[in-house]
Amino acid sequence: MPNLRFTAHFPIQKRKSTFPPVGQASEFYHVASGALHVAVDIPAGEIYAVAQAEAEVSAELHAWLMSSTVSVKSYPAELASVLGSLDGAARRVVEAIKYFLIRPDIFDNALGMAANFTWSDGEGEEKFVPIPPETSSSAMVTFSTGGAAAMQVGLDKGYRPLIGMRHLFRAMQESEPRFRWIDITIALELAIKEALIRKHPEIELLILEMPSPPLTKLYDKIMKHYLGEKSPYLAVIKTGMETRNKLLHRPDGVVITETQAADYLREAHKAINHVFSLLYPEWSVAKGMTSGFYTNTGKTT
Repeated sequence: MPNLRFTAHFPIQKRKSTFPPVGQASEFYHVASGALHVAVDIPAGEIYAVAQAEAEVSAELHAWLMSSTVSVKSYPAELASVLGSLDGAARRVVEAIKYFLIRPDIFDNALGMAANFTWSDGEGEEKFVPIPPETSSSAMVTFSTGGAAAMQVGLDKGYRPLIGMRHLFRAMQESEPRFRWIDITIALELAIKEALIRKHPEIELLILEMPSPPLTKLYDKIMKHYLGEKSPYLAVIKTGMETRNKLLHRPDGVVITETQAADYLREAHKAINHVFSLLYPEWSVAKGMTSGFYTNTGKTT
């Protein structure tokens, strides 16, 4: 099978400040990432990381790279794995520089998407490889005719977003998957508790002063009793709660990927929007929110 050299450049996000540039004297760091041994360099005075590795690839991938019709629409999983290994190694090196060399100007999860991705067989010039597009964006509820009037009804009646929604939107802005997961779970807990209190103010003391039931009970029997339906997202909520507990009590025991966090965020947004629709069942905007939520494809699902 062909042996190819792959190289990717990753921009590093940092605050504009008087701190020195990220790159030190040019020196390669070697990191095992996935199935590859990756060399990572941050050129002196620059704010990008260069990750490079040699990989033995299948004949099918080599043929795809040599094809004149290379396209992200047919992106091979094998190539995505190589790019993922380069990305993972570069992140580890930038993280080490941030914390061990005390560089608070470097953002958490500072590595951006690969700015370019190339391959070479060692005999000719490096050839560019297409990079899959960004996978995280937001989707909105689209107003139909009369939508502004429906929104005005809610404003007139004093309908307000749940505090949990605000925490969820903060999670959308969080770049680090681990912290995003924790924020999402906090949002789920706050949303159901506030919804229960809004619907039945008489249980506020119990909700706020008694030990909190697990999220699975809040979104199951308790939600059905007080809001009329249990959540259709119980399986996701259970996994989210259990993973959050592991993240809090086993700091090094769980690794959350970007994809896992994005999927959890999407499903949690559905769950919270469902709760809100039960809180204001007569309001068309609340009903419409169940068809608009954060997605990792950029489309309303």
